Amino acid sequence: MRQLTFEPTLPYDLSLTLTPSFISSLFIHKSGTWIKVRGILDGLVVWQEDGGIFCKYSMKLDERYVKRLLGIHMPPFECRIDFHDQRLNDVLRGLASVYPGLRISSSPLDFSWIFTAVVLSRRADYEKLVLRWCTSIARITGNNPWLLLNLSRNLILSRIGSSYQILNLLDSLNSLRLILTEELGLSSDDPDELYVASQKLSECDPWRLRQLLLRCKYVGPKVADAVILTATGLSSFAPVDVHLVRVSRRLKVLAPDVSMMPRKELCLSFTCHSCPSRGECIRGYLMRKLGDLFGWYQTLTYLHGHLICKSLRPYCRICPLKALCPENK
Repeated sequence: MRQLTFEPTLPYDLSLTLTPSFISSLFIHKSGTWIKVRGILDGLVVWQEDGGIFCKYSMKLDERYVKRLLGIHMPPFECRIDFHDQRLNDVLRGLASVYPGLRISSSPLDFSWIFTAVVLSRRADYEKLVLRWCTSIARITGNNPWLLLNLSRNLILSRIGSSYQILNLLDSLNSLRLILTEELGLSSDDPDELYVASQKLSECDPWRLRQLLLRCKYVGPKVADAVILTATGLSSFAPVDVHLVRVSRRLKVLAPDVSMMPRKELCLSFTCHSCPSRGECIRGYLMRKLGDLFGWYQTLTYLHGHLICKSLRPYCRICPLKALCPENK
């Protein structure tokens, strides 16, 4: 085994970076050690110790790619909090102090697996269901989800599960296959070629990639943005989820008249810069307000909304941000 050691600029937290990201669907986590079990670098072992990041792998590692995978290719987001809006600065610094060292990890070469995990996560428990489904898919396809399209649906349902998310995934993959063949010139339906071709999607202009993804069945703006953030690491793209909206409203980051969720029919025709509804859309508003910190902020609000700022019975009394929250008085 070959070993690499990185000393990332602090703050950096490996578990805080990987746990809320769809990148975690590519790993298993045991006692502080992360082992990559799907996609590129299958078998990579990563852990954090005394501020250093240690990696073991059977072959030579591409350092730049590993840094991107672990989110240490860029300096901390904390040092970039400098907005004219003082309340926004206070909220960002408050969230960052509660969840220090969170970065955005990404893996363009794992596009197929990221697409699979994100599509499966629609209205499904990520920890209990999505990770289990990904493990089952890897087991019956030999680590290539495109092989699902060559298997009978009865076999898939018996070996993976009968939930509608599984059937939706097959339709979404088939839609993406058509895009790869019709739009990007792929001349084969071979699963291995589809796997390689899908990696090139991360090189597309992100707005074009977003519209291509939105053409897939069962892919809406939230799914498309989650795929782009996780596959490319472009932190100006982020999914608008319930945690983002709830935490942003409670902390008064959103203006009162900004209430529209992203709409697929508009997103298919416009970018956020040209959309006629950009002034009232939550995504357009936050992207303009936060820029490259949008994806980071969304991940922080996901953690805070999931752990503390819950929809029902939020833990207001113990919330570390209660001094910033107008509703927690």
